[in-house]
Amino acid sequence: MGDPATPVAVPEPPTATSTSINNKALETHAGDQYDVPSYEPHSSLVDLKERIRHHYELASDYYYSLWGQHIHHAYFLNPTDTKETGQTNLINLLLEISSLDPSTTVLDVGCGIGGTTRHLARDHGCTVTGITISGRQVQIATRLTGEDASSGPSQNSGDNGFTGIGTRNGRVKYIELDAEKMQDHFSPETFDCVWISEALSHFPDKPLFFRNAARVLKPGKGKLVIADWFKAENLDDKAMEDDIKPIEGMVF
Repeated sequence: MGDPATPVAVPEPPTATSTSINNKALETHAGDQYDVPSYEPHSSLVDLKERIRHHYELASDYYYSLWGQHIHHAYFLNPTDTKETGQTNLINLLLEISSLDPSTTVLDVGCGIGGTTRHLARDHGCTVTGITISGRQVQIATRLTGEDASSGPSQNSGDNGFTGIGTRNGRVKYIELDAEKMQDHFSPETFDCVWISEALSHFPDKPLFFRNAARVLKPGKGKLVIADWFKAENLDDKAMEDDIKPIEGMVF
């Protein structure tokens, strides 16, 4: 790899999922256009959220080139499962556990570049609103949705900014929105399901998220679907220092 201080031409975001890492992908990627600051402890919750937003503004194109459309971990059922199959397996596992009915309204919190959002709409017939704190992620998700819609029989853009994809009348749209402000954006009792996959760990005020989720869910039938990292209660100091602190430092 070249000198990291040397400016590198930034390629257009990939248009197809990459299943392997190659030298070219490592040499040139979207993050090269930014000066990445060294880690400093955040001094406020506002500062923390800005670091998270900045991280995904920087890294989302590169994440897509490595992870594909789903920026979350995989659930491998068979030794031969690919990364993409494992990532889809995780979504399907959550669908199975939650018994989420098709054709429901879903709020996908921390939707990333919309992989799960599109899967729920295209393959399950849901009407899904994806929210993310990153404007760059909204741009990528919107582009990928357009490609998905144009390649299938459903190409219409419906009301309220939704785009139809798939053959089951599923619809998606994306909003750049701080999830802690969703109570100001959505009316009460709007959604059948709030879905959040590997994003809750980023939220400084987790009780606020649960209050907001309860507010926007329909009473009596609303479902909250969560997949995330959870820190064990019995971690010793060495495990914290060796395993948890490096993860926190990489992002924040």
